[in-house]
Amino acid sequence: MSPADIKVAFGQPLEFGTAGIRGKMGIVGHDNRANSDQFSIEVANMLTTHGIMVKMFINNELMPTPIISYAVRKLKLQAAINITASHNPKADNGFKAYDETGAQLLPKDTDDIAKRMSKIKDAIGLVMAPAVKLVTYVPQSVMNSYLSEVTENLRIKKNLELMKTKVVYTPHHGTGATTMLRLLESLNYQVIPVKEQMTPDPNFSFSPSSNPEDAASYDLAIKYAEKNRCQLIMATDPDADRLGIAVKHNGN
Repeated sequence: MSPADIKVAFGQPLEFGTAGIRGKMGIVGHDNRANSDQFSIEVANMLTTHGIMVKMFINNELMPTPIISYAVRKLKLQAAINITASHNPKADNGFKAYDETGAQLLPKDTDDIAKRMSKIKDAIGLVMAPAVKLVTYVPQSVMNSYLSEVTENLRIKKNLELMKTKVVYTPHHGTGATTMLRLLESLNYQVIPVKEQMTPDPNFSFSPSSNPEDAASYDLAIKYAEKNRCQLIMATDPDADRLGIAVKHNGN
């Protein structure tokens, strides 16, 4: 699709009701990596070519993996595809696939998909006839519901004491920025964002390592913590399905 076609097809919510519609439906999302947004559109094009209804996020906004998974169950969909390479090197990209429960596919399913893919001799030559009318959008209420349920399941009681707790947070240029800020602030934490790493960036300019399991990924956040006399750091990987927590102990 040309840029003009993309804008027409995905630039604004469609006026398309779902009352009475039945059939296979999946959700397509993406992270901050290079071309992830374009790849997600190509996935939607292929799915609608085969008559599969697709849910996308308004303006094709990048979205954390957990919310995509949650939306499958909340909206009673059959599957999800998320264009992401998680915390891997910036040159990588790929996709995660989910079933109707919102869980990642098991080996028996991925093995079957791999076999089917191996039978495609000319992927570039596949003919697509996208049906824009099959694309609808995930309502904002899903995000609100997700945050509400996470808070409830964490069983954290909001109180004035939490307002004394400062936390440095970094999404490593990924999808967690908006979601985690909303979540932590709703719990009355004083959030100190690592500003350089808050902007979605496919080059990960200020995050040489975006894996919260890697101690080096906290280097910049630690500087923020020291400057602000903060004892706690939280970090998520680019697709925000991995959370790391660092606590100051004995001066380190």
